[in-house]
Amino acid sequence: MKIFSKRNIYNILFLISIFSMPFLIALLIFFDNSNLVSENTINIIKISSFISIIVLLLSMIGLIKNKYFFTKNNYLKRIAIILFAAFFAFEEFATVSLVYYNDEFKSWLITTSLNSTNYQSIARNIYPEEEIDKVMDSSNVDLSDDIVNFSDIEYGGNIYTNKEEQELLEHDPDELYKVIKVEGTVIGTKYHYEGWLVAVYDPANVTIGISKTMEKEANINRYSSGERLTKISKDYDALVAMNAGGFHDPKFRSNGGVPHGTVIADGVVYPGHKQSPAYYEGMIGFNKDNKLVLTKHMSYEEALKSDYRDAVDFGPFLIVNGKNRYGKVKSYTWATSRTAIGQREDGTVLLLVIDGNQSFSRGACFADLAYIMEKYGAVNAANLDGGTSTALTVNHKYINSPWNGKKTTYRTLPDAWIVKDNSKKG
Repeated sequence: MKIFSKRNIYNILFLISIFSMPFLIALLIFFDNSNLVSENTINIIKISSFISIIVLLLSMIGLIKNKYFFTKNNYLKRIAIILFAAFFAFEEFATVSLVYYNDEFKSWLITTSLNSTNYQSIARNIYPEEEIDKVMDSSNVDLSDDIVNFSDIEYGGNIYTNKEEQELLEHDPDELYKVIKVEGTVIGTKYHYEGWLVAVYDPANVTIGISKTMEKEANINRYSSGERLTKISKDYDALVAMNAGGFHDPKFRSNGGVPHGTVIADGVVYPGHKQSPAYYEGMIGFNKDNKLVLTKHMSYEEALKSDYRDAVDFGPFLIVNGKNRYGKVKSYTWATSRTAIGQREDGTVLLLVIDGNQSFSRGACFADLAYIMEKYGAVNAANLDGGTSTALTVNHKYINSPWNGKKTTYRTLPDAWIVKDNSKKG
């Protein structure tokens, strides 16, 4: 008998792959999204798992094609049946246990699903509405006192609470804004993220800019397209521009023409296409005293009576009245491209974008955004539309790397936060 006959080679490959594949997949499930091993190790396990699956399929095809697999009393067939039955039984048991009886995973799946644009139906198809509402309401805070009582703070000498505050406050008195590179590690992992924070020293210079299409067709044509951030920036002659609220996206065309929820720009109220999705938390914007205010959802009629001058509907809120709502989060949830806005007690506005899903930057989760905002002294902060929408321009040029998971993509948007020198008005 030839040791290296075609039949024996197929047998060896089959046995190696069928035993190694469940082991590698188990390792991947255990180590992925943890900080126990490096990202390179995770990638090696992923590649090995893929190779084992390919080898298994090819060896099975070879055995079947050469009529080795289904011969009478073939031990390979028995081993395959037993292992596959055991593997899938374990998989079904583990999946059911994880999805329905692991509170941390349940919370992660619900919040991740409802905070995505395209996959909100996943959680709703698995869990009853009561369970979803319970998870989504678990982090709610009392918003009855919506407006922070700001006080004037004098920063004398060179005393700072941390290096971030020093980085932000040390600037030329004539500077309207300062661009700061930020980077760090995703909470609960070893994944790296990079992004940009823009500190705007006069909140009166921060307003909402809208696309020309939205101005004409909001709440009329649900298939209308918005404009790229660079176009909105040029239309308003903005020094800085950052994406803001989400948009209605029928058939996932990413047209960005019609906003979800109410939008207020320079005191003018624009109705969204329909009520905001469930994962939106409320209105995020500046009142007429230039204070960043976080409130519940507003209808078009309620917004007309409000004190907002510029606002969009989104969320979740990250820091409310000085309280970091994600301060106790220590484990990984969901990292992707993110956009956020915040305000310090001295009035300085913080515009933040984190690139995601790329080799140089994995992205950030909500806890990471809250951590960054807290480090730079935000007393109010909120998450805005992220993913492919995350974009930041300075002098009409992108300084971050908008990404759709496969390539650089400059999405069309309904609105944006813009920074202008309003002292030149009139």
